[in-house]
Amino acid sequence: MKEKMTIGEYAKLRNVTAETLRHYDRIGLFKPLERDPDTGYRYYSIIQDEKLGTIRELQHLGMSIEEIKAYFDHRNLKQSFSLLQKAHLQLQERVKTLQKLERTLADRIDHLDQIMQHTDFETIEVKTLPDRLIVHNNTVSSNIHEVSYTSLELEKALNESTPLLASNRLGFLVDDTESNPERGTLFILIDPDHTADPAYIHKIPAGQYACKIYKGSYRNILTEIKKMKKWIARQGLQSTGPIVEIFLLDISVTDRIENEVVELQIPIIPR
Repeated sequence: MKEKMTIGEYAKLRNVTAETLRHYDRIGLFKPLERDPDTGYRYYSIIQDEKLGTIRELQHLGMSIEEIKAYFDHRNLKQSFSLLQKAHLQLQERVKTLQKLERTLADRIDHLDQIMQHTDFETIEVKTLPDRLIVHNNTVSSNIHEVSYTSLELEKALNESTPLLASNRLGFLVDDTESNPERGTLFILIDPDHTADPAYIHKIPAGQYACKIYKGSYRNILTEIKKMKKWIARQGLQSTGPIVEIFLLDISVTDRIENEVVELQIPIIPR
């Protein structure tokens, strides 16, 4: 058994790259046992294995290079206990974040599966819906550029890491008399346990809504709304406020406008 190895031999033994070992040497984290004064060649020993193994374990726990260097500068039982305790707490937070992300993705997959199986785009039904919390910035967007800037602002106001991709949380509040399909107040639905900025939080009130799933180009959505209003009138009802449009399938999932799916919800009361 060799008492010392070249950088290539030691890198192969420990399943790391030679460049990783050179980097550790340059930053003073893990130096070779010897360096040839004439050639500059680095030589390592198996007796250094404990330190390299510890470095890799601490990196796996998420510690930065500076934290690892500080650990080796003052290694003792109390410090090691404190370090592992801190790393454990950080790991628990990462696990919670990943669990939340896993639940979110499972919900998104279920949502997309339901939409793919939905075939009825003609029926209008009356639903009794509860209060729903949303975030919006009290502005009305009139074109795609304004919508994009508003979307970015609202995502920041959410204060969350959950992606909006393939969700049914994004929507528009549209004035009952609106004639421009692109004009409305962009909103994002939030859960009761939200972390959103309070300045952006609003509510879609509970009540009865005439609801329909619309599939097709968003440019034609006002035609669908007119059809719904005629149906509402025939039922002896009338609309009472902003129309709620919730995007079930949007550009985040498909760039084919004929495949976009929106749920239209018109608040109603008896005439």
